[in-house]
Amino acid sequence: QRAARELSSNRASALAAIGQMIETDAIPVVEKYHKKIEKAIKKKMKQERVFSVNFSRPIRTTRSCRNRVPASYTFEEYDKMISKAVEETEEMVQGDEEGREQHSPSLGSNDSSEGDNV
Repeated sequence: QRAARELSSNRASALAAIGQMIETDAIPVVEKYHKKIEKAIKKKMKQERVFSVNFSRPIRTTRSCRNRVPASYTFEEYDKMISKAVEETEEMVQGDEEGREQHSPSLGSNDSSEGDNV
């Protein structure tokens, strides 16, 4: 009430009107601007945090089944690997030849028994 009496004069009411206009028009705009700046700062900090985390860790890690055995360069291990590979290849070739021999009569070769009956 006391403030209302003091502002009842023309000059005071003009100041009161200006104060009220500032409260209704200017303060919300300023608050909006500050919120926008705060959001931009938070977004920038988040991006910097994500960016710094990405460089502190490896970019991509492979699955564990794709991890390779550490390389060791001794002649014995190298010779063992080569001989093992040769043995596996020979076993595969022998298995293929045996499979061809078993399947060749059923494939309709010239030695079939159907030709003898004619």
